[in-house]
Formats: sequence, C-alpha cells, structure tokens
Amino acid sequence: MGGTLSRNTVYSGLDSIVLVILAFVNISLLNSTFGISGFGVYSFLMMFTVYGSLVAFDFGIEGVLIHRIAKTNASNDEEQRARVGFTGLLLLSVLGAIIGVAVYLILGGMSSSIWAGDPDSTRKLTASFFWVAIAVPFQFLSLAGNGILLGLNKFGLGKGISVFFLVFNFCAIFICCTSSQPFSMIFTILFFGAVLRALMSTTAALYFVARIIKLDNRLFEELLGLVRVGGVLFVSRMVGLVFNYTDKIIISTFLGSAALGAYEIVRRL
Repeated sequence: MGGTLSRNTVYSGLDSIVLVILAFVNISLLNSTFGISGFGVYSFLMMFTVYGSLVAFDFGIEGVLIHRIAKTNASNDEEQRARVGFTGLLLLSVLGAIIGVAVYLILGGMSSSIWAGDPDSTRKLTASFFWVAIAVPFQFLSLAGNGILLGLNKFGLGKGISVFFLVFNFCAIFICCTSSQPFSMIFTILFFGAVLRALMSTTAALYFVARIIKLDNRLFEELLGLVRVGGVLFVSRMVGLVFNYTDKIIISTFLGSAALGAYEIVRRL
C-alpha cells in the first residue's frame, strides 16, 4: 500500500511540475508574439475548457467514477465494473455535447461585443471560439477515460497521457508563436489534440473494462447513482467556480483583454 501511494505521488508530482514549467514558458511565448492583450484573449478562452471553469460542469462525475471503479475493481466484479465504466463514458459524453453547444452559443453571442473598443482582441476571439467549443465534448470524454484509469489504479498510464498532452499543448503554442501563424491556429491545433487525447484515454480505459453490457434497469440505476452522488460534489465545485473565475470575467468585461492578461500573469506568479 505504501509503495503504491509513493509511486502514485511521484506520478502526480511529475504531472504538476511539467504543468507549472510549461505554463510559465507559455506566458512568455504568448506575450512576446501576440502581446499582453493576446495573452488576455487566450486566458479568457481557456476558461471555456475543462482546464478552466468547465471542469465544474462534469457534476463531479469524474471523481465519483474513480471511486466506483476502484470499489468494483477491489471486489473483482468485472460486470459491474464494466457497467460503471460504460455509464460514466455515456454520461460525460452527453454532458460534453450539451456544454459544447452552450459554449458555442455563449461565445458566439458575446464575441463581437465584449471588447467592442478593441478590434484586434475581438478578431482573435471571433476567429477562435468555434475551435474552443467543438473541443469541449472530447475533453469531457477524456475526463471519463481518465476517471476509469485512475479508478483501476493505472496511475502511471493516466498521468503519462496527461503529461504527453501538456507537452503537446506547449508544442502547439510554440509552433504558432515561432512560425507566424494566426492566433486562432493555437486553438485549432488544441482541438485536434483534444480529439487525440479522448481517443487515447477512452481506448486505454475500455481495454481494461470492455464487456458486453445489457441495456436494462441496472444500467439506468447506475446512471442515476452517478448523477445523485455527483450532484453533491457539483455544489462545492460551483462555489469554487465563483471564487476562481468571477474576477476574470469582471476584469475582462470592464477593463479589457490587456488588463486580464496582466492580471493572469501576476496571479500565476
């Protein structure tokens, strides 16, 4: 038990270290290429991903999925484990599709008015929000795959995929900043990265839990169980959402993209 805990802690630490290092390098790249207002637009758009505020809208299901998969894994109940995994994938896929459409409508409605006095930031936002929105369903699917892998104690695999795509996202920004690509190309590449990550994480997860599942009452009960327990976690996540993202929305709306960029740099430091 102690060895497993130590090993998993190392995997999580590696994930966090890589995230922090690449995040600081990305700040320099984005500011030097697109200016502080461009970094502000990037920070604003990243709020509409699961790496930003949208993680709250998985309704805590990723965490519940980890717990339920681990519980069925410990009891060697392969059928129940497959049922939980299938239900989690299905539920987060539906949620991702719904929230992706909502993001598209929200960003589409505000893209031309939020920075009306800043045509450059408006142009960057308008050209990018489509790619941000269509990436959302795949990001939610990745949450399900990751939840299954962590529940199975495949920590090394789950965190390995996470680190790989942290580097992938960094490479997307690096390529766009050093090859004179338009700002929107960053989110175009990140979309394809989201698709690839969803394929990798769900394929790996299904490899361990794949089994023929009957569409019966037990499956429906499992679905309700995930929603019911996840709903409790959702309340706490919404509190965190208010505290962590309301400031960015207020600054962006009233002070502009450059002010948001400056605020994000200081906050991250």
